[in-house]
Amino acid sequence: MKLSIVIPCYNEQHTIASLVAAVNAAPYPDKEIIIVDDCSRDGTHAELEKLKDQVSQIVYHKVNQGKGAALRAGCAAALADGAGAVITLDGDGQHDPAEIPAFLRA
Repeated sequence: MKLSIVIPCYNEQHTIASLVAAVNAAPYPDKEIIIVDDCSRDGTHAELEKLKDQVSQIVYHKVNQGKGAALRAGCAAALADGAGAVITLDGDGQHDPAEIPAFLRA
């Protein structure tokens, strides 16, 4: 089952690269990462450009629409890609990506 991991972010310049690395290292074989940048005002956009080869898709909002809109955009992108399951992680690294398999078993 393909797992789509949607990460909405806003002004996460200092945390997004380490979060992407942790998600890529998470023990789940068939996964994709979709990041939605909700019009960040810090250096998040530049950080995401550096991560293009480490994620499946980056969606950029032209105006800040809030976390709910970022989640909807990310889930729509995941479903368009044929996701079997979708989970979300906050861009600040609040949750440990290593726990993804345990979460899916629950």
